Amino acid sequence: MTHNMLAKTRTRILPLLILAVAGCGASPEEICDHQIEVVKKELGDDAAKELDRGECVKKYEFKKDMKGLSKWSKFSSCIMEADSVDALDKC
Repeated sequence: MTHNMLAKTRTRILPLLILAVAGCGASPEEICDHQIEVVKKELGDDAAKELDRGECVKKYEFKKDMKGLSKWSKFSSCIMEADSVDALDKC
């Protein structure tokens, strides 16, 4: 393998390695559970009970499929780091 071919191979592999090390982000189930907990903490049990976990999971499974791993990882990290309803909305 020439030096140029090796450099191109590294350029292609590096982003995949970063994703493998960083993970693929939280699952739709984890995201929904976190959102419910944030709403419960901030707005109370009644507001949290209004949220349909099943519909939430379906919505985020679709989003995960549409965004791709890199965008999903960023999005899910934002959600999981959010500690308020306003912070969730900003994601």
